[in-house]
Amino acid sequence: IINGEIDNAKNLKMFFILFDLYINNPLIISIVNVIYIVYIETRNVILLHHWKYYINNKMKKNNPLVKLNNAGIYREEKWLVKGVSLEINKKEIVTLIGPNGSGKTTTGKIVLNIIEPDEGTVKINTSRVAYVPQKINIDWAIPLRVIDFMKLTNHINNADITEALKLTGVEDLLYNQINNLSGGEFQRVLIARAIAKKPELLVLDE
Repeated sequence: IINGEIDNAKNLKMFFILFDLYINNPLIISIVNVIYIVYIETRNVILLHHWKYYINNKMKKNNPLVKLNNAGIYREEKWLVKGVSLEINKKEIVTLIGPNGSGKTTTGKIVLNIIEPDEGTVKINTSRVAYVPQKINIDWAIPLRVIDFMKLTNHINNADITEALKLTGVEDLLYNQINNLSGGEFQRVLIARAIAKKPELLVLDE
């Protein structure tokens, strides 16, 4: 842990359990060979910063998809997050881990430029962005099939929709009504909807 500490032994134990899951996951190991642990001072948010090294690394570092420099959000006389600096590059996985209310969602919204920081800067070098929010408000009384939901705010062709649903294992739900899906099925559809946009930057909130 760089420039910081975990506030108690229980949290420290949980951190290492989570860290162990990451480094022993064959999928993660297959795409990641460098792991940085960076401590964000505000409220014990831990940023696990992973990336796959490749030959064109110098160009990758010079042209990040997103760059935050000392970004912070101030609301109702308190800092929600403060002093956040990071870069996100292509083929890179960044994971935010922290307790409820520690600023994970807020940091994600800074990255997406949904919230403008009150201090610091944000630079986004791509327009191909997709976002799976923690919660989404839908009127479940309105009849809406999965295929219609996938196209609701984006022009996505049927082939890309089918491919994305296959990737998340719910291709058989294409013509099902949204209000008949289980919570897990709906979450998979949300992820497929984001993947179908073929984004360069994909942000998943839980």
